[in-house]
Amino acid sequence: MEYEMKSILRSKASLVCLLIFLIVNMFSMNFLNLENDVERNIIYNEQLIVESQNSISQIDIIKKQLGEKIKPEQVEVLNNYKEYLNWKSKNANEAIDCLKKEGVKGFENYPDIKKYDLWNQMFEMDCFAKTDKQLSQVVFKDELAKIGYPDISFDASLLNDMQKFFNRDYEDAYHHTYMNLQNAFHEIATANNKNILNIAQGPWAYLCRQLRLGSLFSLMAIPIGVFYTLIVIWQQKQSKSFELYYLNSKSSNRFLLSRIIEIGISYTLIIFISLFVPALILGFRHGFDGLNSYMLIDWNNFVGFKTNLTSYNYGYAYSMFYEHLISMDNYMPINMENTYIFIPLILSLGLGMMKIIFTVTLGLLCSISVRKSWISYALGLFVVLIHIYSQQITYSIEFFPMLNPFSILASLTVIVGNGTQTSLNAILMLVVWSILMYCATLVIFNKSDVK
Repeated sequence: MEYEMKSILRSKASLVCLLIFLIVNMFSMNFLNLENDVERNIIYNEQLIVESQNSISQIDIIKKQLGEKIKPEQVEVLNNYKEYLNWKSKNANEAIDCLKKEGVKGFENYPDIKKYDLWNQMFEMDCFAKTDKQLSQVVFKDELAKIGYPDISFDASLLNDMQKFFNRDYEDAYHHTYMNLQNAFHEIATANNKNILNIAQGPWAYLCRQLRLGSLFSLMAIPIGVFYTLIVIWQQKQSKSFELYYLNSKSSNRFLLSRIIEIGISYTLIIFISLFVPALILGFRHGFDGLNSYMLIDWNNFVGFKTNLTSYNYGYAYSMFYEHLISMDNYMPINMENTYIFIPLILSLGLGMMKIIFTVTLGLLCSISVRKSWISYALGLFVVLIHIYSQQITYSIEFFPMLNPFSILASLTVIVGNGTQTSLNAILMLVVWSILMYCATLVIFNKSDVK
């Protein structure tokens, strides 16, 4: 097998595949530029100011609607909330001024600039709290003792009383702000002027970007893997080594398994090298700190057995220091938790390896099934088109995604809970489909003369 492996890795197909992935992954290093994060922070704070002004107008409307029926305690709550909104606008303006003046350099004094967002998130959490025990100054008592409490003119303990005017359930919103605050306090506790910018542009942040949903690399991994397998097999057939390997094998089963193992390991090495090289460059440039950074994880969508009707349930985008979730209601699901970044990176290996095995087995089936190379390439293209189309459709039948291996979103994602499937579902489904395709390949191989 050692000789066969060397032959595959030295082939033109491996070289071209490695160059493609290296170009893509090296180019993706440019997306770690923090200028966009500065602009996003400015836009975010500008939106906070607009929202605060709109809320102040709503308070005036509520007062007019209540008229003489308004109670003294209600007046106190409304006026207190208005004071909070004025503070919120002032805090956002200060953040904008700092970002416009300092730009990316503003992040060098990270603990200070982070406080603008931290204070805002903290009092938003108070607005969504149901009881006094859920107030930020109670939940994060120890953390606040270290960094201090802001100088405010309103009573934070009265903010949650505003819920009585709107009669809404803010459980998701409370959880969302709680998770953001937990991450913010963790960042301030671990950050210093020397390493925070390096972490944001370092190898671990880079790997998270590349392995997440929707990155160019992850979208290309499966389609290129199919054609890589097709080309390797047909190169072996042209050089007659395919027949030689078969004659030296004790059985068709052992021969086909050897092809899957050899091509699978080769493709895995290509992917690893294409990620390792830019990650190593970033590591020497910015250091290797950051494995203790936080990332979101959904344990229910890792070990559970369930499907979702939509093919794109949640979207994720890796920002400067944190994996932010964007859902239909802008609040992360209640079961999302913070975990150290290395945990989902390790968990991604299982799903990633099964996708590679599935891809190689699929490519082998396409190449073994027909005698003419152009037909096998046409089959490969057809499979890739199905794969791309499956990422776009919305399923109306809940069980259907369980049968469609292409319903797993096109990524080697570090975020578990993979689109229409839980990660455990996805891994098991890929195992089943890989076995079925291998059995079909074995039957076709034994009954045909393509060998």
